[in-house]
Amino acid sequence: MEFGTARARATALARDLANTPSGEKDPSWLAAQAERVAGESGLGVRVWGEKELVEEGFGGLLAVGGGSARPPRLIELSYDPGDAGGPPRAMSSWSARASRSTAAACR
Repeated sequence: MEFGTARARATALARDLANTPSGEKDPSWLAAQAERVAGESGLGVRVWGEKELVEEGFGGLLAVGGGSARPPRLIELSYDPGDAGGPPRAMSSWSARASRSTAAACR
């Protein structure tokens, strides 16, 4: 039951994020949402700003983000399952300007 509830909440959150008007959900807004959700869920979060992206060589992300008045962000979420065992699960999402692409992988 707990797993199903968690999946339903995650689905509702994904829909809310997708349905937020593009004029409102710029990279800094999405980073703030990620920080909020991570704090509520016990996840680690790191938001990479322009300076960190330059220092770490994320030229492609900076190039795509350079076409916008709103600077890019890279959101890194981490989870430490401790002694939970079982296979790892991962979901990632990438968004740039008006285009959106999402991919999910579970193994």
